[in-house]
Amino acid sequence: MTNLTTFQSINLQINNLKDYATGEDYRVLIELHNHFNDLLSAEYSTVEATDLLKGSGDCLANLSQDHYFYADVRNIQDQMIGFFTAINHDYMNIETGEVQDFDGWFYEDENGVQRNAVLQCEVVRVEKDIYGGWILV
Repeated sequence: MTNLTTFQSINLQINNLKDYATGEDYRVLIELHNHFNDLLSAEYSTVEATDLLKGSGDCLANLSQDHYFYADVRNIQDQMIGFFTAINHDYMNIETGEVQDFDGWFYEDENGVQRNAVLQCEVVRVEKDIYGGWILV
């Protein structure tokens, strides 16, 4: 699954659960959505993202494991952690050879909308090999 698809899927899954939630359940989903936005707007390591979602900031802390959407929210949290693991890598524009991290690939499109080449699948993930060259991952 591409980063853009994962990003859209996570938002859609949260919003779908919100359609059926009320009271405390709705608050949990709002908190989950807020965590996702917080992670998008700051630099977190995978360990920090995991702690925010499942540790000190776990929005499910007050719900039992047999709650009707507990497993769904845990699955979404795992997808978020995977997504943020992906953004902590280097990416290359194959046409130009330019390499940057996730944050280096933001740009404004012709309509003035802020985009990210990683989320738009316009660049590929790379790592350095043992000789210092870039290889596709």
